[in-house]
Amino acid sequence: MARDETASKARSETSLLGRRSYLRLTGAAVASAAGVAASGTAAAANYRIVTVSAGETKTIQVGSGETFENVLIDQSADGAQAKLVATGSDWTIRNVGFRGKAVGFGDGSFYQIMPNVDADSTGVIENVYLGDGCEKVDGETGYAGGIWVQDEHAGTLTVRNCNLQRFSNNGIYASGPGVPEHATGNGPVQVEGCYVADCDIANVRLGTSGSFMKNSVIEVTGEGPQNRNGPNRRGFWGWYADIPITNSDISVGGSGAGYAVNGGFHGGSVAVKNSDVQGGTTGSVTTTSVGSNPDTSVPAGIPNDAQQAAKGGGKSGNGSNAGDGGDSGNSGDGGKSNDGENSGDGGKKHPANLPKTVTVFGGRPDAPASYSISVTGRIAPKAGAAPVETSDEVRRRTIDGVVVGASDCYRFAGRIEKIDVDDGATVFVSESD
Repeated sequence: MARDETASKARSETSLLGRRSYLRLTGAAVASAAGVAASGTAAAANYRIVTVSAGETKTIQVGSGETFENVLIDQSADGAQAKLVATGSDWTIRNVGFRGKAVGFGDGSFYQIMPNVDADSTGVIENVYLGDGCEKVDGETGYAGGIWVQDEHAGTLTVRNCNLQRFSNNGIYASGPGVPEHATGNGPVQVEGCYVADCDIANVRLGTSGSFMKNSVIEVTGEGPQNRNGPNRRGFWGWYADIPITNSDISVGGSGAGYAVNGGFHGGSVAVKNSDVQGGTTGSVTTTSVGSNPDTSVPAGIPNDAQQAAKGGGKSGNGSNAGDGGDSGNSGDGGKSNDGENSGDGGKKHPANLPKTVTVFGGRPDAPASYSISVTGRIAPKAGAAPVETSDEVRRRTIDGVVVGASDCYRFAGRIEKIDVDDGATVFVSESD
């Protein structure tokens, strides 16, 4: 079970999501979680939402044997950001979506995911959405990165089916464990089927024996925030070891573009095979069956937004609508939704016919927890559930409520647009009973 901790701007840490609340959520979602564990990134019906407050930096710890999955991390509030720190052996981060841009720290030390795998064990990061990137700070300069592999990493880390975009301090930064002078790990990092775009310094940066990139897309258009030492938007950067790239597409161009493939640093080399590369190479780089017409579209199976990732979905091929993040009930601005619920102002279906459920847990009699939920379709109290507080305001698309030591449950159609919750409350979304 993952531990959820919070760090303030001063980086002090206190627990916000207790063990009791987390067990209540996982108990409700056990069937879905079991299905995902058995089938990799197959679409799941249920996911949690972790909301980061304005000005807060939340740290979520994942340890040995733990799986952190089917979670939407909402860091869209002003100055809010979250990071996952995974350490130990045989852990998994799966079906996780970050909504909103990271801010970073002024010293450039902030990354959204910071993994480290013990020797003779594995770690997996798959079906993760980090496509919102980082904020621009001081005009054009940002200080946040996507994934940074810690120097002590000694096991095997697989990063699979992930979407990373617009980070100023590298997209996937995994060369550190190979530094001869101080690194103690030298564990391999395997990048498979990922889409990484418009990150400064390097989009993918590997540097340990056994590391590789395959079936992936790197695209640089010149957009996105630049590093304080940039812009120098390299595509792939190889360090210290001999690293293969296979069946991949790399295109680097636009403002601040570096080379598409960079190799030969500190004795390393890069071998590109059966790929398409546009933007040139530099250093020790060999090519075999390499063309110059890369396909930079987002590959099928990679999540296009945070909610789609949390549900276990990807772009096409899984029954979801990639255009709206895989929400079967996204009805737009008032048209007929896919689940049969008319979400326009004339919809009058009974709440029991609304296909999805959102539940808010938490609060205490001496410390009620307020919340607000907005959806694109219709939302209403669930029939047979505990009555909502008299202070709760129920409108067609929005609920403003207070939870006091129990749970409030609603049915809805469409997709969730926004959730604001006080500390002490937790939200759980289910798309099947």
